[in-house]
Amino acid sequence: MSDLAHRYQQLADEFAVLIHQGKIKAGQRLPSIRRVAETHHVSVNTVLSAWQRLENRGLVEARPQSGFYVRSVLAEVNTSAPRQLKPRELGREKMALIEVMPIS
Repeated sequence: MSDLAHRYQQLADEFAVLIHQGKIKAGQRLPSIRRVAETHHVSVNTVLSAWQRLENRGLVEARPQSGFYVRSVLAEVNTSAPRQLKPRELGREKMALIEVMPIS
Protein backbone atom coordinates (compact mmCIF):
# COMPACT_ATOMS: atom_id res chain seq x y z
CA MET A 1 0.00 0.00 0.00
CA SER A 2 1.13 3.51 -0.67
CA ASP A 3 1.75 6.22 1.89
CA LEU A 4 -1.53 7.84 0.87
CA ALA A 5 -3.43 4.70 1.82
CA HIS A 6 -2.15 5.09 5.38
CA ARG A 7 -2.42 8.88 5.56
CA TYR A 8 -5.59 8.83 7.71
CA GLN A 9 -3.78 6.62 10.23
CA GLN A 10 -0.78 8.97 10.29
CA LEU A 11 -3.09 11.93 10.77
CA ALA A 12 -4.93 10.19 13.61
CA ASP A 13 -1.63 9.31 15.28
CA GLU A 14 -0.40 12.89 14.92
CA PHE A 15 -3.48 14.28 16.66
CA ALA A 16 -3.45 11.52 19.30
CA VAL A 17 0.06 12.63 20.27
CA LEU A 18 -1.10 16.26 20.53
CA ILE A 19 -3.99 15.16 22.76
CA HIS A 20 -1.80 13.02 25.01
CA GLN A 21 0.76 15.82 25.30
CA GLY A 22 -1.99 18.21 26.34
CA LYS A 23 -1.48 20.50 23.36
CA ILE A 24 -5.13 19.89 22.54
CA LYS A 25 -6.90 19.83 25.90
CA ALA A 26 -9.94 17.97 27.17
CA GLY A 27 -13.13 19.65 26.03
CA GLN A 28 -11.36 21.51 23.25
CA ARG A 29 -12.77 21.32 19.72
CA LEU A 30 -10.58 19.74 17.05
CA PRO A 31 -9.90 21.90 14.01
CA SER A 32 -12.57 21.63 11.32
CA ILE A 33 -12.32 18.76 8.90
CA ARG A 34 -12.05 21.15 5.93
CA ARG A 35 -9.32 23.20 7.58
CA VAL A 36 -7.22 20.14 8.39
CA ALA A 37 -7.75 18.80 4.86
CA GLU A 38 -6.41 22.08 3.45
CA THR A 39 -3.45 22.42 5.80
CA HIS A 40 -2.39 18.76 5.47
CA HIS A 41 -3.13 18.55 1.73
CA VAL A 42 -5.45 15.56 2.06
CA SER A 43 -9.08 14.93 1.24
CA VAL A 44 -11.99 15.64 3.55
CA ASN A 45 -12.65 11.89 3.64
CA THR A 46 -9.10 11.26 4.88
CA VAL A 47 -9.58 13.67 7.77
CA LEU A 48 -13.00 12.25 8.56
CA SER A 49 -11.49 8.75 8.67
CA ALA A 50 -8.77 10.02 11.02
CA TRP A 51 -11.32 11.68 13.32
CA GLN A 52 -13.39 8.48 13.37
CA ARG A 53 -10.28 6.55 14.27
CA LEU A 54 -9.66 8.92 17.19
CA GLU A 55 -13.28 8.46 18.21
CA ASN A 56 -12.87 4.67 18.12
CA ARG A 57 -9.83 5.02 20.37
CA GLY A 58 -11.94 6.97 22.87
CA LEU A 59 -9.93 10.17 22.49
CA VAL A 60 -12.58 12.36 20.87
CA GLU A 61 -16.33 12.51 20.60
CA ALA A 62 -18.50 13.78 17.78
CA ARG A 63 -21.09 16.39 18.66
CA PRO A 64 -23.78 16.71 16.00
CA GLN A 65 -23.74 20.03 14.15
CA SER A 66 -20.72 21.11 16.21
CA GLY A 67 -17.66 19.02 15.36
CA PHE A 68 -15.27 16.73 17.18
CA TYR A 69 -14.11 17.44 20.73
CA VAL A 70 -11.43 15.91 22.93
CA ARG A 71 -13.16 13.77 25.51
CA SER A 72 -13.10 15.02 29.09
CA VAL A 73 -12.20 11.57 30.34
CA LEU A 74 -9.81 9.88 27.98
CA ALA A 75 -10.08 6.16 27.52
CA GLU A 76 -7.53 4.41 29.69
CA VAL A 77 -5.56 1.46 28.45
CA ASN A 78 -6.50 -1.58 30.48
CA THR A 79 -3.26 -3.44 31.12
CA SER A 80 -4.81 -6.12 33.31
CA ALA A 81 -5.83 -9.43 31.84
CA PRO A 82 -9.44 -9.60 30.73
CA ARG A 83 -11.78 -11.26 33.18
CA GLN A 84 -12.45 -14.83 32.16
CA LEU A 85 -16.12 -15.73 32.26
CA LYS A 86 -17.30 -19.16 33.23
CA PRO A 87 -19.80 -20.73 30.81
CA ARG A 88 -22.71 -20.15 33.21
CA GLU A 89 -21.79 -16.47 33.67
CA LEU A 90 -21.57 -16.01 29.93
CA GLY A 91 -25.04 -17.49 29.52
CA ARG A 92 -26.47 -15.14 32.13
CA GLU A 93 -24.88 -12.10 30.47
CA LYS A 94 -26.31 -13.07 27.10
CA MET A 95 -29.74 -13.58 28.59
CA ALA A 96 -29.55 -10.18 30.29
CA LEU A 97 -28.75 -8.57 26.94
CA ILE A 98 -31.59 -10.41 25.22
CA GLU A 99 -34.03 -9.23 27.88
CA VAL A 100 -33.15 -5.55 27.42
CA MET A 101 -33.07 -5.58 23.62
CA PRO A 102 -36.14 -3.92 22.06
CA ILE A 103 -38.21 -6.07 19.78
CA SER A 104 -38.96 -4.45 16.44
